[in-house]
Parts: sequence; structure tokens; C-alpha cells
Amino acid sequence: MAPKVPLPTLLDRTLFRDLADQWYAKTGMLSVVAQAAMHPAYQAIIGMGTIAIPLILDEMRTHGPTHWAGALRELTHENPIRPEDHGYVDRITKRWLQWGAEQGYITARDGVAPWLTD
Repeated sequence: MAPKVPLPTLLDRTLFRDLADQWYAKTGMLSVVAQAAMHPAYQAIIGMGTIAIPLILDEMRTHGPTHWAGALRELTHENPIRPEDHGYVDRITKRWLQWGAEQGYITARDGVAPWLTD
């Protein structure tokens, strides 16, 4: 299945990387996810629109569980998370990666990273 958005350009990838690095640096010590999600860099990533979806999924796949679910919900208007997954960032990440593979944003082989195996 082909992704629903075009592939990100080098400019898109560079902008995403810069914003993600800013977000990690400024919010890494915050314990409240809602506060981290309000950071301008996180909001700017959401502002990139749907082109950010494959970039966020790749970030989750390559860097492990992080709090990108809110951005993905905002961008996709979907929520593949099951009630029993709430509070478990690793499970939430796994569900989003599975969703990304099903939707064609990432390949099924890439959809489950080694750190997510049961």
C-alpha cells in the first residue's frame, strides 16, 4: 500500500530533525507529557502537516518509545491505541508502528523495531 502523503523532501527531513532535537533538548526532563506537547518545536512539527507522519513514525522506529502519539493523533485523526495500552509508551509506540505499516507509511519489516518485540 502506498502512503497517503508524498515522501518527505530533504528540507522536510532537515526541518523535522532540527525541531525534534530542540524538543528533546528542552523537554527531556519534563514529567508531564501535556507540557512537552505544548512546546513550540512539537507544535511546529504538527504544523508541518501530514508530511510529518512518516518522519514521526521513523523517529519512533529508530529511537524507541517516545511521546509522539499526540502528534500522530492530531495529524491522522486516528487512534490505534487500545484502552489497556494507556500509560505504556512502548505499547503505544508499537501500535502506532503497526498502524504506520498497515497504512503504508513504513514497511512492515520496519514496523516493529527490535526493542518492541514481545
